[in-house]
Amino acid sequence: MTETADIAIIGAGPYGLSLAAYLRATGVPFRIFGRPMNTWCTQMPKGMFLKSEGFASGLYEPSATFTLARYCADQGIKYRDIGEPVALETFSSYGLAFQRKYVPDLEERHVVALERKGAEFAIHTDDGATATFRTVIVAVGITYYRYVPPELAEFPEEIVSHSSGHHLLDCFKDRNVTVIGGGSSALDLAALLHQSGAEIRLVARQPTLAFQDPPELKPRTMLHRLRSPRSGLGAGWRSRLYTDMPLVFHRMPREFRKYIVRTTSVRHRAGSRRTRWLEKYRCISAPQWGVLNSAKAACTCISRTRTAASGSWQLST
Repeated sequence: MTETADIAIIGAGPYGLSLAAYLRATGVPFRIFGRPMNTWCTQMPKGMFLKSEGFASGLYEPSATFTLARYCADQGIKYRDIGEPVALETFSSYGLAFQRKYVPDLEERHVVALERKGAEFAIHTDDGATATFRTVIVAVGITYYRYVPPELAEFPEEIVSHSSGHHLLDCFKDRNVTVIGGGSSALDLAALLHQSGAEIRLVARQPTLAFQDPPELKPRTMLHRLRSPRSGLGAGWRSRLYTDMPLVFHRMPREFRKYIVRTTSVRHRAGSRRTRWLEKYRCISAPQWGVLNSAKAACTCISRTRTAASGSWQLST
């Protein structure tokens, strides 16, 4: 059976749910497909904390009343706009509550195919249904973009796996695990694996690991706020402009937008690659740190010889 409608949203994570809440509030008919907060609930490591501060971690609905702060107050969960790390479990439960309140008509079906048919799009779901839409919004997140270097992809999954494949880490207790990477995800995982009882080695391609400084909790002076206003994307007038006036930025020429992204100040670009300050204290005495100076080495550090007696793989740096 084929049905036709105006707008379809594929994906029910924070962005998909926020879009659906907006359309519903403005009376625009739509359909939304997906499992609510699926990536957050099933693919991110349990015990993780968000990198964003509390004030910048909410979902959107036009009245702006159901914020993360409001949810935490209602549930008795400790919260601060700045300086109190947001737990994965808190954010996931907040997203699910948001869905129940603002997107109750979510269709928990998996979209298996999307094709263009003339001026419309056909969506096929895992239960065999087909529907056509004039506009389709794809909000599937990063789930489908995970990357394992070709040099490591040939190993069996029980030996080499991607971080997104591990929500529960108890299975790594008493095992020797090497985490390859020096960014936020790698250090998050290294700390959580250590807490789960694994013996951790972290291998990175940089000589040092960058951590953000803890946020300033004391009141900011008026001059400081004028010079460097805060926003969900970071401090500074550029970030504030992109946060408060996204459609202005969206309507700028494509090449100009790409240029702005490429040439954003070194301070902001470096900050985006830094691991949040909390992980410095979670991991500081936990893993063994290994450093690789060449990019190629990070992809070939697991030897292709296996020790028969121990059943382990050799790490060469």
